[in-house]
Amino acid sequence: MKITKIETIQAPEHSSLLWVRIHTDEGPIGLGETYPLVEPVKALIDQVFGPGYLLGKDPLRIEAHWRAMFDRCNYAGWSGAEMRAISAIDLALWDILGQQTGQPIYQLLGGKCRDQIRIYNTCGPYQHFDFLKNADEYAQYLLDTGIQAMKIWPFDGYARESHGHYLSPGELKKALEPVRKVRKAVGDAMDLAIEFHGHWSLNCAVRIAQALEEYEVMWLEDMMQPDNLDAYEHLSKATRLPLILSERLLTRYQFLPVMQRGIARIVNPDVEWCGGISEGKKIATMAEAYQLPVAFHNYGGPILNFASAHVAASTPNMMMLETGRNLLANWEDAVITRPVVIEDGRMTLPEGPGMGTALREDFLKRDDLVVGTIGR
Repeated sequence: MKITKIETIQAPEHSSLLWVRIHTDEGPIGLGETYPLVEPVKALIDQVFGPGYLLGKDPLRIEAHWRAMFDRCNYAGWSGAEMRAISAIDLALWDILGQQTGQPIYQLLGGKCRDQIRIYNTCGPYQHFDFLKNADEYAQYLLDTGIQAMKIWPFDGYARESHGHYLSPGELKKALEPVRKVRKAVGDAMDLAIEFHGHWSLNCAVRIAQALEEYEVMWLEDMMQPDNLDAYEHLSKATRLPLILSERLLTRYQFLPVMQRGIARIVNPDVEWCGGISEGKKIATMAEAYQLPVAFHNYGGPILNFASAHVAASTPNMMMLETGRNLLANWEDAVITRPVVIEDGRMTLPEGPGMGTALREDFLKRDDLVVGTIGR
């Protein structure tokens, strides 16, 4: 089997997504994906990894291809678009392997460790729900659908005003209000994670973390940028709440010192950023050796749901998987052949060989798609 053609596909209504299809001479077509800032990823696939390496190669040599692509870019820095391009290609190659062997990807990763995957909901605007206004109603709605964990980010607005270096007592009180509403409405029935998007300095992060302790939140996510581990070690010792790091860390090499220093008590790589299914599985296995659970970041495109589910299904130390109800409704009927199935707060494992879904034929026939082609 050889790789004969690589396509990159963009749709105007999903400008932050890029799909990658790898064609073979024996029929299987592998599907990968990346997000956001897709143009540099497309350039790398079109100009570096595609014509310069992948065309004509055996797609089943996934590990060899990962290392070869990494070696082609690591001398100049690999931790941005380069790794996202490698990740998208890696997803597509695993999809081909699954199709060729007639197995779902999770089976090829060692088989399932669970029949369903517990999920949490990242609470972007959905229907009439806005966690800054009605976090209590949002929490009750999620509980009614069987989802028992949610993530909100009520501190972000204040961080933007001061660049994360100042938070007044009044602002702290206001930012805590959605957290109070959730606890008052549903008590401990809802696990509550707080996202910070790396906005805060150490001083403010410590104040916020200690203020949140009485609410027993599930975790504190990316309170600061993950580029100063000394600061994070200080923060981890200043609060009893678990820190989770980080979708911003790429490959096992960036996660290793975080684990070695005991900074994170949960890790959350994104398989479309960290190095693909191949690297996501390795990071999860490394975390298991450090007695750490994994909660994969999964707030992107439709294929990320499937790729994350396959790795999560085969990971013994999986804690839960991120989803976003506001995102799921954006593409499932119009873009992919089969959506992920979520029932009673659990994601069902993907069915069928490979990834378990593909881009719809009617979607691929649209004349407004931007399609790049390498090979023939």
